[in-house]
Amino acid sequence: MRTKRKAIAFGDYTDPDWHPFTAIDAELGTILAEEVELTCTEDYGGLARNDLAAYDLIITYADRWKAKSTPELVDAVLAFVAGGGGMLCLHNGIIVSDYELTQMFGGIFTMHPPYETLQFRVPATEHPILEGISDFAMGEEPYQFDLDPFTERTLLLEYEYEGRRWPAAWAHRFAKGRVVYLAPGHNRESFQHPMFRRLIVNGVRWAMGAGDSEEL
Repeated sequence: MRTKRKAIAFGDYTDPDWHPFTAIDAELGTILAEEVELTCTEDYGGLARNDLAAYDLIITYADRWKAKSTPELVDAVLAFVAGGGGMLCLHNGIIVSDYELTQMFGGIFTMHPPYETLQFRVPATEHPILEGISDFAMGEEPYQFDLDPFTERTLLLEYEYEGRRWPAAWAHRFAKGRVVYLAPGHNRESFQHPMFRRLIVNGVRWAMGAGDSEEL
């Protein structure tokens, strides 16, 4: 019997600005029950490289809009992913004050208009994360980004807002590791949508497959 890989998910329970991890953690646990042994925590603390050595994947739903990360935390995360670990960043997890982490994620959040029903579309591309994924609609915050022009990424989802197409999910390599960003995830209802649940599973599988192939 294959031993489950291990993932650590970061989010905020005690004093989140906008996106509490409460209930989201339970949804992730259900979605990924067959994929990983999941540990959920809000204890960023003095996190250092050795603290991540036991894991294969980091999931971040961190609501750290204003908090500056410690140099030790930035070093630990960058070293983990660059060394071959997987990173799945969900919704608000991309909003950080550390340019090093922004570069790893491949884009920077700029703003979002009010919550509404968005039509998410799959671009004309092929990628393992898109297996079984087709266009879908769900209520979401229309997150908008400036993408790093130097990051070679695969666009996985997009939506149209006021006549412009915006990226809503992408994947790329970061040294030996792999990074996946999924913009949906505003509330528990988002994590109950079957297409989004499939995207999360596919994203986790691909992110943990670093070194298996050269496919972006």
